[in-house]
Formats: sequence, structure tokens, C-alpha cells
Amino acid sequence: MITGATQGLGLAYAREFLRRGHRVVISGRDAQRVSAALTALRTDGASVSAAHGVTADVSEHADAQRLWDAAARALGRIDLWINNAGYARTGLPIARLTPTEMQQMVRTNLLGTMNASQVAVAGFRRQGGGGKLFNTLGGGAEGRIVPGMAGYSATKRGVWYFTKTLRKETAGTGLVVGLLSPGMNVTEGLHRELAQLAPAERAKAAKLINLLADRVETTAPWLVERMLAASAATPDVKWMTSGRMLRRMLGAAFSQRRVLDDAAGSPKGGSR
Repeated sequence: MITGATQGLGLAYAREFLRRGHRVVISGRDAQRVSAALTALRTDGASVSAAHGVTADVSEHADAQRLWDAAARALGRIDLWINNAGYARTGLPIARLTPTEMQQMVRTNLLGTMNASQVAVAGFRRQGGGGKLFNTLGGGAEGRIVPGMAGYSATKRGVWYFTKTLRKETAGTGLVVGLLSPGMNVTEGLHRELAQLAPAERAKAAKLINLLADRVETTAPWLVERMLAASAATPDVKWMTSGRMLRRMLGAAFSQRRVLDDAAGSPKGGSR
């Protein structure tokens, strides 16, 4: 079960699980996008019985519960739940964020993760224990302070704390509670953020993106394999490790990475 999976990383995760023979339920807030994503998965070869979709807004607890119930009916049993739904508005000081943008980040990133996690933990217990639950982190989640990331990073820091606590509360139940750190990916959401910046800010952000970001076609297979292999002893999955970051920085001295077509352009690869 993957929340926020009508595009970008969530949809890429779904494709990778399906390619490995798993059955998948995707969700999103917009019914048309859910339908379009299912069509894309089935065009790629997924059968009607393997790929399912549910329209739900996990920032509403009742929707999160309805999502679990629908997914459990579709799959018979849920073995892995990924809280991927998220919203980012970065690159601006907090004074320039609108109240709507701040509220959407808190409701989607933090409250949505908490609602869905609460529902999933109860659901896994009703199934008899076991299962895997992954909550998605983002920039600043581990405490790094970056101007322009205040609202977004505050929600992801909250997800980090919430997940660490949930892991202790569920110890001994057989449930694997993992932190999923996919790094920066070229997605529709990323391009939306770029388009909202002034030209000078956009050019500056593009340089960082070209250095640090990856396309979902690169990250999703790696992340899916490690989620499947995760255990209580090694529950967390992190793409941008310190070693990978160091290699990326050293490599910048010899060649320039370009994962964007241009500073404002469209993604060559996946979308969010």
C-alpha cells in the first residue's frame, strides 16, 4: 500500500513492486489522477488484479481508515505500507510562505503520516502481527538547519521523531517500522517548486538540484529492493548516504551533472 502514489516516486515504487510480482494499492486525493495512474501501470503490463487504486486524503483520519479497509479487501493481507504522500514548498523564508502552504505541509506531511501510521499499526495487529511500515523523510529531518526549508523541514523532523517513537512503542510485535530517505528526486513537485521561484532563485536552486538530485528511475529500484529486505535489525532505508554524498561532491570537480533539462524545464525522467 503506497500513499501519494499517483505520480513521481510513489508511482515509481508501484511499478517496481509490480515488476517483482507483488500486488499493489496506490492512493491519492484526486480521483482522476488515481485513475490515470492505474491506467499507466496497466499499460506497463500490470494486471487488473495486481494494481488497485483508492481515492483518499490521509490528513483525514476517517480517510486513512477507509484506505486501510479498501486495501485489505483488495489484497487480502497488507504486508508493506509506505507513507509517501507529501507536499513541499521550499526555497523561501518562512515570511514568504502563505498560510495555505504551511497548513498543507503540516496536514499532509505530518498529520497524514501520523493518521496513516496509527491506522496501519492497528491493522497489522488485527492481521496477527508482522508487516512493514515506512515513513518518508526529507531535507532537514535529521536536524540540519537550512534557510528556506523551515516549514517543510519542521514537518519532516516531526516525522523522524514520530517514527522513532513508534518503533519503540511497537517493539516486540514483529512490525518493522522504518524511516525511508529517498534523497532529492526530479519530480513534478520539484518542477512545481522551481517554477514558483524568481529567476535568480530558480537558477541557484537548479545548480543544487543538478548536483544532488536523481531521477526516480535511478532511485526507485534501489529503494524498493531495500524496503523488501528491511528487518527489525536494519529497518531504515537511505539513498543519500554520507559516502554517496562525498562521491557526488568530489565528482563535481571533474564533470557537471545535469538531471534537469534547464532551470525551469520539464523532467527527463520521473515525476512526482
